Amino acid sequence: MRKWKVFLSLLFIFIFINSLAFAAAYPLKYFDVKVDGKNLRVREVPIIMDGKEIHLDAPSYITPAGVTFVPVRFITEHYGAKVEWIDSTKTAVISTSNGTEIKLTINSQNVYINGKKQVIAAEWVPKLVTLKAGEYPRTMVPLRFVSEVLGYEVGYNGERGVPFINSPKNNGDDKGDNNDGTGGDGNTATNKVKEVKNEIVDGKQAIVIYKTDNVEVKSLKLTNPVRLVYDLTNSTLANGSYFNYDFSIGPVKGVRVSQFSPDVVRVVLDIKDGITSPEVKIVESKDKLVIIPISKLNEVIQYTNNGSNKLITINTGEKDDYDVDYDEKTKTMTVEVYSRDLDLEEGSMDIYDGLVNTIAVKKEKGVYKFVITFLRSIEYDILNSKDREIKLSIRKNQNVKPSDFVIVVDAGHGGHDPGATQNGVKEKDINLQVAIKLNNALKEAGYNTIMTRDTDEFVQLKDRAGIANNNNVDIFISLHCNSASAASATGIEVLYCPPEGSSLKKGDDYPLAQLLMDELAKGTGAVKRGVKKRPELAVLNGTSMPAALIEMGFITNSQEAKNLQSDSYQNKIVESIVRAVNIYFQTYY
Repeated sequence: MRKWKVFLSLLFIFIFINSLAFAAAYPLKYFDVKVDGKNLRVREVPIIMDGKEIHLDAPSYITPAGVTFVPVRFITEHYGAKVEWIDSTKTAVISTSNGTEIKLTINSQNVYINGKKQVIAAEWVPKLVTLKAGEYPRTMVPLRFVSEVLGYEVGYNGERGVPFINSPKNNGDDKGDNNDGTGGDGNTATNKVKEVKNEIVDGKQAIVIYKTDNVEVKSLKLTNPVRLVYDLTNSTLANGSYFNYDFSIGPVKGVRVSQFSPDVVRVVLDIKDGITSPEVKIVESKDKLVIIPISKLNEVIQYTNNGSNKLITINTGEKDDYDVDYDEKTKTMTVEVYSRDLDLEEGSMDIYDGLVNTIAVKKEKGVYKFVITFLRSIEYDILNSKDREIKLSIRKNQNVKPSDFVIVVDAGHGGHDPGATQNGVKEKDINLQVAIKLNNALKEAGYNTIMTRDTDEFVQLKDRAGIANNNNVDIFISLHCNSASAASATGIEVLYCPPEGSSLKKGDDYPLAQLLMDELAKGTGAVKRGVKKRPELAVLNGTSMPAALIEMGFITNSQEAKNLQSDSYQNKIVESIVRAVNIYFQTYY
């Protein structure tokens, strides 16, 4: 173990020195190539091999998908491999002195490694490429795939913007290295790695490596892309030199096993894109090594925002039974997954993109419930699900109408509580007069309404909020009049509770408050005093739905007191509120 630490220290020093030597970024140089009869814009790059910059007569390049392609002759010149071209099938056969053979066919995802079929990603498919007009097409192959199979470390220097490769070390000593592929020959080790399987261990999906002896296992993490590597010392593969397994478990998208050196078997866990800190649990015994990937919510759920259409993908590990239920009233979707293979911790993730609020998961009696809350009414489609995933296409419901919504109209104060009193005016009376008019106007517009009071009675603040919460209403509007010690104070302001001001809030109340403020200022011509946070107000912090409290004007100002008693001015207030409500539902539902 001490030698291993020494090696890592030397490795870090080497990387540091190497980064200093190549600190300058490689200049961006783009050119067009012709692939499959179409022009493709690519970026020319050199290859950094063992710290040296290599330029080819036919340039290597990076595609828009981020894949580096090199001419197939690069393999012969720099890897010492032999390449045979079979014209009838457009197949390149790459073979090395240690017996590794790779067959790559133009435009095919099917490759053969030592006679065994593997399927590569579509963006890695070999191509016949015309690099310059008038030249013959050249066979271009994916650098990473070929290099890793042949035992080379492949990475990307982010500072310089160029790919690099490092030659494999096949001396079999205890220094280790940073490679990630195959290499070496001989059979001096005592431990035999017999097979690798995807099994259920203690109710969880696991990668199980069957072996014959209790050997030291060294682990390291490689980046760009992220991989977890496990080296089994004093070991040989029993039935070949390279195997690729299509295991998708939690953060793991695939497993590769190779004879890394004469007495080291390397197991590489390829990690799904976007996951930078994968976690696994290791359980080792004499005859097997068990690796249990640990799933996190953001690794199981992928959320893609494509403008008006959103895509939610739930990776289930394998094809499972599931139910999808959407509650229009609460704007909540529940996806129940009946899976015995998922091993997922409970948790939640915030989205808040104007349509999706949160995605949470909880487990009840072996059933995972993915709960998705929305800001507005939605429509959705369940796309044709593949094995191991459920795909949901989400979009805003364009068919919402006023009758789909319920609004609480709250006339502030009442009964023995007159509110502010000045200039011969009681606030409770103005509030009730405007509330009744607003209630009638909203009903005429097609909305469902509830009034907290429609007579001169006193209603507790908690009861006003309770009326709204118990009836699952969509918005809450409370009407009040303002007062100040200075008779000159004038204007309208709208109060709201920010999300952090109440544990009941499911979203942000500010959009509703701002729309009300804008429309009231335009409709009445009154001074626009703005939108203000007031999380201490019970009717705002005690309501779970969007809520706003409107201070319609100052009864301590003689002119505004007259306005607030005027039918025509009250009608302007009502018309402004209805406009704001219409805009709010059109925008946010």
